[in-house]
Amino acid sequence: MRHFIILSLAATTFIGCQQPTTPDVTLKTYEPAPEMRMLEKFVGTWQENGRIVEPTEEEIRAGLKEGEEVPPMSYTGGNVADFTLDGMYLRTDGWSDNPDGTRMTFVEYKMWDHQAKKFRIWWFSSNGMYATGWMTASADGRTFDIKAQGFEPDGTTKQWTGSLTFSEANKATWNFIERGPQGVMKMEGENERQI
Repeated sequence: MRHFIILSLAATTFIGCQQPTTPDVTLKTYEPAPEMRMLEKFVGTWQENGRIVEPTEEEIRAGLKEGEEVPPMSYTGGNVADFTLDGMYLRTDGWSDNPDGTRMTFVEYKMWDHQAKKFRIWWFSSNGMYATGWMTASADGRTFDIKAQGFEPDGTTKQWTGSLTFSEANKATWNFIERGPQGVMKMEGENERQI
């Protein structure tokens, strides 16, 4: 019992002598990474035209069951992109209009990942699909290569690889390959900044 009392007194003395600490509740602030300046060329309002180039319409038709129709092979759309959250992210709000009159909208965020040394991407759409991925810039900052994985509400996953190249200050061309349960689809298109 004597040992317990001595230990209790020692612990009380030690704890009683410590200064009370106050947790630091201030948030660190950071400046946007210098690499974010490479994304300035994305800022603006853009018109987009896209199309499926593989499989061809004939190849799709050959694989359809009786009564099924070939889905739209092209679309028009656009986006508005600007920096947000004190320049830490590039936010893009976009849409695509299909020939059947349907519209899909999306929001995308890009940021520089200091550890990975490339851009991280998050993408969310009005049809419930979302994607995460990476984007790297060419040495001249004109071409951006993208690799992403998409997830549909039913659990289906897809992989995308592709690139977007700024051919002029207000024009860009792009191409993507989508790999999923229905096979491989290649798409290409053009974006033009609206001035």
